[in-house]
Amino acid sequence: HRSWPRPRRARSVGTPSSGDHIPKGRSHLRRTIRQVGRSPLLRLVLAIALGFRVRAIYLDVAEQRNAWGRSMRVAIATRPLGSGDTLRADDLRWVRLPLAAVPPGTTDLVIGRRLTTPVSVGEIIGPARISVAGTSRLRTKTGAGRVAVPVSVGDVSPVVVEGDEVDVLDSMGNEVASAAHVLAVRERQITISIERTDLPRLAASLSGPVVIALRGLPA
Repeated sequence: HRSWPRPRRARSVGTPSSGDHIPKGRSHLRRTIRQVGRSPLLRLVLAIALGFRVRAIYLDVAEQRNAWGRSMRVAIATRPLGSGDTLRADDLRWVRLPLAAVPPGTTDLVIGRRLTTPVSVGEIIGPARISVAGTSRLRTKTGAGRVAVPVSVGDVSPVVVEGDEVDVLDSMGNEVASAAHVLAVRERQITISIERTDLPRLAASLSGPVVIALRGLPA
């Protein structure tokens, strides 16, 4: 008789036989899982690590929710304001904004404070815009690298007002300070802001009245 080959028995897909090759990475993962299952210490370490990660995620979500959910009252400029201006109630309006939209350090206690920079309409009066409490008006207007100095003016000096730019001459007609800014005016005396490098020459001339030369507007 003629013998026919016996049909091979079908094997279900996905069921590895004893001769199948298991990838190295999968085999390593299985061994790791078995080791974790057998070791109470490893299970404890993994549980603690997972707990810290979940807690960090929860705190981050809670912080974002609080920042956008909580609000505070802030002052908004109702008109353009200049550097050195003193804030008054009619310069401002108050609105409530989410904490996440408010510059850090902002306060609503700004009435009577002086601006250190110009402010536009609708701008928040944040900490970078106002002087530190107790800072004098002259200090906020003097500027970096400059000093404020009071000088007595002679009879031949022109009438000046706050904001003018002047040159200062001694009694011999020598220029001792240039491009000085007039900060305040009193009878027979003005306070000017000068470059710090001009201070020694100006101080040497203050034994008597100085002459003020008013600078004209740029051409």
